[in-house]
Amino acid sequence: FVFFFFFSLMLLRKGSFNVLPTSSKKLSKRELDDLIARAKRDDKTLKAIEIPNQKISNTHFNQLLDAIEVNQTLTRIDISNNGLQDIGVCEVFNRLMISNNRFMRSIDVSLNGISLTSGKKISEYLSYHFHISSIKYNDTIGTTISESGLTTDKLFDKKAFTDTITHKIESKLNSNRQMLRFLNSETNRFECWRRKVKSLGSVLREHWGDRIVSMDFTGNEIQSLPDMAQSYTLLEEFLFSHNSLPEFPDFIGQLLALRVIDVSKNQIKNIPLELRSLLHLETLIVSDNQISHLPLFLATLPKLTFLAVARNPIDSFTEEIIEQSEEGGQELIKLLRERLQEYFTPPPDTQLPYRLSEDDKHLISMLKDQQAASPEDFSIFLPKKHITHSKKFVCRTLKPKCERKPTSIQKISDGIWCGMEDGSICHWDSRTFSLREIKAKVLPSAILEILEISAISEVWVAGYCNSVAVVPSRDHNGEFGSMEIFLDPQYSVVQCMIFVSLTNRVWIASGNSILSYCAQNKNLEGTVTMESPVLSLLYHQGMIWAGCGDGCIYVLKKSGGIHKTIKAASSMIFNLKAVGPYVWSSSNEDVIKVWIKPSNSDIHCIALVPVDGMELHLITPSSHGETMYCQSGVLKEGGTTYDVFEFSPTGRLLTVLETSHTKFITAMAWSRSPDRLWTADEGGVVCCHELKLGKKTMARLRQESLSPLVGLSQEDVPETEPVAVTGDLKKAWRVSRVPTDTERKLTLFRTHSAQ
Repeated sequence: FVFFFFFSLMLLRKGSFNVLPTSSKKLSKRELDDLIARAKRDDKTLKAIEIPNQKISNTHFNQLLDAIEVNQTLTRIDISNNGLQDIGVCEVFNRLMISNNRFMRSIDVSLNGISLTSGKKISEYLSYHFHISSIKYNDTIGTTISESGLTTDKLFDKKAFTDTITHKIESKLNSNRQMLRFLNSETNRFECWRRKVKSLGSVLREHWGDRIVSMDFTGNEIQSLPDMAQSYTLLEEFLFSHNSLPEFPDFIGQLLALRVIDVSKNQIKNIPLELRSLLHLETLIVSDNQISHLPLFLATLPKLTFLAVARNPIDSFTEEIIEQSEEGGQELIKLLRERLQEYFTPPPDTQLPYRLSEDDKHLISMLKDQQAASPEDFSIFLPKKHITHSKKFVCRTLKPKCERKPTSIQKISDGIWCGMEDGSICHWDSRTFSLREIKAKVLPSAILEILEISAISEVWVAGYCNSVAVVPSRDHNGEFGSMEIFLDPQYSVVQCMIFVSLTNRVWIASGNSILSYCAQNKNLEGTVTMESPVLSLLYHQGMIWAGCGDGCIYVLKKSGGIHKTIKAASSMIFNLKAVGPYVWSSSNEDVIKVWIKPSNSDIHCIALVPVDGMELHLITPSSHGETMYCQSGVLKEGGTTYDVFEFSPTGRLLTVLETSHTKFITAMAWSRSPDRLWTADEGGVVCCHELKLGKKTMARLRQESLSPLVGLSQEDVPETEPVAVTGDLKKAWRVSRVPTDTERKLTLFRTHSAQ
C-alpha cells in the first residue's frame, strides 16, 4: 500500500496524466508556475491547459503566451473568464499562429473582452488552421466592447457585427469538422471553404484520391490546379466557385465520373471542348465569368439538365434567356439542341445565321461524317450509360399498426413517436420495436410537428390548433405530464417548428407569421410577419430559411430581417432540409431543387432532382450529412408501391429502398446509431429500414434472429411481421430466410415442451 501511494505521487508529480486542472478552483502561484513550465518544456504528456476563472496576473499571462508559442503537443486550451482584454485575446491567437500546432482541437476564450479586432483574429486563425473543431467565445460578441475601452463610436452596430463575425467563425468551424470527419475516414467529401487557399498542394494528399468523391474549395484564392486526372478518378463533384481560375484545368475532360461542375465567379473566358467526354455531367454552373460564347457541344451531353451562365457577356442568345439560366437553364439547353439539330435537317447546305467557333465547326464536321457513315443510327446526342443502383437493406414492419392516420414521426430519446390525426401519439421502443404506450389527446386535433429539445429533455408538439403541448422526452414514474403554450387566436395552425441552440429559441411558423419563443421560460421573444403563409423553416449557416406559399424562400437574419429572397418555385414550398452545405427545397412541381450558399450574399441552385408526379414530396436528411431521402410512388404490376429514394447531397440517386407500404407515405424520420429510416403511411403502417449493413449490424441482426426467449407460453407469442430481405443480403447471412419472432418462440416453446 505504501509503495502504491508513493508511486501515485510520483506519477502526479511527473505529469503522467494528460489533462491538468479542469475544476474552477483557483490555482496557487506555484501550481501555475509548474503548469506553465511544463508547457514551455513541450512536455509530451501535457495535452491540455485548463485554467478557467483564474484571473491570472500579467506576469503569468506573458509566460503562458511564451509557452503557447513553443508548445507543439497541446490539444486543448481553456482560459475562459480570466478578465483578458481584447488585445490579450488577440495575442493568444497570434502566438497560436506562430506555434503552428497541428494537434490543437479546442480553444475556449469565452467571458473575456471580445471585439471586432479579436473576432477578425479568430476568423483569420481559422482560415489557416483546418484542424480546430471547437472555439468558444462570447455568445454575443460586442457586449464587452465598452468594457475593453477600444471604441467609443456610438454608431457601431453591435448586432450587425455579431451576425457577421459569428457567421464567419461558425462557418469555418463547420468546415473544419467536415475535414476532420474526412481525415477520420467517416466521409468521402472534402470541403475547404473560404480559407484563402492558393495552392492545393498545401492541403490535399495524393493518396486521398482513392476515396474523394466530392471536392469543394469554394471561396478561396486558387489560380491554378495540379493534374488530378490520375489520382482523383472517382471525383463526381468539382466545386471551385469564388476563386481566381483563369480557365478550366486541362485535365477536366479526363475526370469521367464528374456530375457537377461549379466554377462560378472566376475569370474563365471559354468552355473547352474537353468537357464533351463527360457523359455523366448533369450540372454545369459558369455564372459570373467572362465567357462570350456558348459552344454547341453542350447540346450533345445526354444528362445535362442544369446550365447556369448568368452574368456573362454572351451575345448569341437573348439577355433574358441568359439571366433565366440561373433557375436551371432548361430553356437554354433546349435552344442549344434545336440550334445544333438545324445543321442536320434538310436542306443541309443552307447558310445559318449563327456565329460558330472553331470547336463548333469541328464538332459539326465530325457529326456529319457520322451521319454519312450510319444515317439510321445517327443522333446528335452521345450514348447514355445506364447506371444500376444496388438494393441492400432490411425493412421491418412495426406491430400493431396505428389506429389513426399518422401525420408525423420523430426519433425521441430511445423511442419513436408517431403523431396521429386525432392528436394522439404512439410511442414505440426503438430497440425492441414494441409498442410502449399510446399518449391520448396530446392535442385536440391532428399533430403536424414533433420537435425534441434534448438540452432540457422536452418535446414540443404542435398541429391544427392554436396551442403547443410541451411534454417531457422521458416519462417519470410511469406518469405522463405536459403543459401548453397558448398562441394568439389568429394562429390556428402550426405548420413548422425548429430549435436554434445558439440562441435557445424555438421558431414557430403559423399563418403568415414566424414566432420566436424562449425554450427555457416559454416566453414570446418576437414575431416576424411575411407576405404569404410560411410552410417550412430551416436553420442553416447562421440564418433562418423560410419556405412560403408564394414559391419564395426568404433567408432571414437571427434578428428577423430579410437577408435574401429566392424565387424557388411557382407554387408553395412544402419542405426545406439541409444536408451538409446544401439546402433541398420541395414543392408540388416535378423537381426538387438543391441550393448552395458559397458566400454570405450569394445563393444559387446547383441541381434539379427529378421525382415522380406526386402532390407532396417528403424529404429527410441523415444527420451525418451524407444522404437525403425522398418518398415517391412507383407504378408496378399489381398496383402502386411507395418506395424511398436515397440521394447524395447534390442529387445523385444512390439506392432505391423498396418498402412494404401500399399507401401514400405521410411521414419520415432518420435516426443514428444504428442508421435507420422510419416511415409511416396513411394506412397506419410504420416501417423501420436498416440502412448500414456492416459487420456489427449484421452480427446484431443475426443475434436478434437467433436469440432464445425463455419463459413464454403459446398465448404470449405476439404476431410479428416477417423481416424482408432483398439484394445480396441473403448471401451475407448464409441462410435461406430469416425466421420471424413467432417462429423462434414457437420453436423454443416446442423444445421446452419436449424436454
